[in-house]
Formats: sequence, C-alpha cells, structure tokens
Amino acid sequence: MGVDFLAGYLGAKQAPASKWGQIRAFVGLFLGFFGLLPTLPFGGPLLGMLLGPLLGAIIGEYIYRRDLGKAVKAGIGITVGTVVGNLLQGILAVSAIVIFIWTTWTEVYGG
Repeated sequence: MGVDFLAGYLGAKQAPASKWGQIRAFVGLFLGFFGLLPTLPFGGPLLGMLLGPLLGAIIGEYIYRRDLGKAVKAGIGITVGTVVGNLLQGILAVSAIVIFIWTTWTEVYGG
C-alpha cells in the first residue's frame, strides 16, 4: 500500500499537481472503482480505476488553477504514478508468493 501511495505522490509531484488535484484524483478513483462514473460497455471497475483519477485530477486542477493545459498535465502525472504504483504492487505480490513457495516447498513435499 505504501508503494502505491508513494508512486501516486511522486507522479503528482513530477507533474506539479496541487492538493486539490490529488484529492480529486482520490475521489475519482473511488467513484470510478465502484462504478459511479457513467457505465461503459466494456472495462467496468478496472477502466474506472484508470479514468476516475485522471478525470478527478483534471477537474480538481482546473478548478484550482483555471489552466486546462496544466490541469491535463497534472492529471496525466497522477494517473501515470498510480499505474506505476499498481504495477510495482503486483510485482511485490508475485515476489512474496514465489518466496513463500520457495521457502516452504521442502517442508511440504520433503525434497
């Protein structure tokens, strides 16, 4: 979880996003995951997890700065940071499973 939040924070910092953009991105992630965004014929919650933070960050930054170019840049930065964090989280989860199997294999199967 820490990796996910850190990656999102670093993505927001690189894009220079304000706290408004970060808060709206979190709200967008929540709304997108639970399907409160307009439903699409494909994707479901997974697509909502990508579009929600992007739209939330863009809306939050636009309300705060009134500059669409900077708002889009901040939204993309936050979304890229979130995606990278999710990928790192997946790699860490797979690594934990591999280490668990590696260390317990001989005890279970007596090799």
